[in-house]
Amino acid sequence: MTVLNACIEGPEPVHVQIGVKEISESGENLALISAPYMRHDLVQGSLGVLGPTRMHYERAITAVAYVAQLFSETLSKI
Repeated sequence: MTVLNACIEGPEPVHVQIGVKEISESGENLALISAPYMRHDLVQGSLGVLGPTRMHYERAITAVAYVAQLFSETLSKI
């Protein structure tokens, strides 16, 4: 959760972190792709995909951005 919270404040819409040493020593072989979701232009949280450094980045980035957009749209309707 700490790792995702740190990604919320980033300027980019989708954050890519290769090597997630905050998790454990073996985290250097992992990558985190995350994006914030919002409600009425206020950041509510962040969601992400944690996987191996050899993942299909384009597909994962697209999926994370899409799901974050859906979360934002759904929350804005509430």
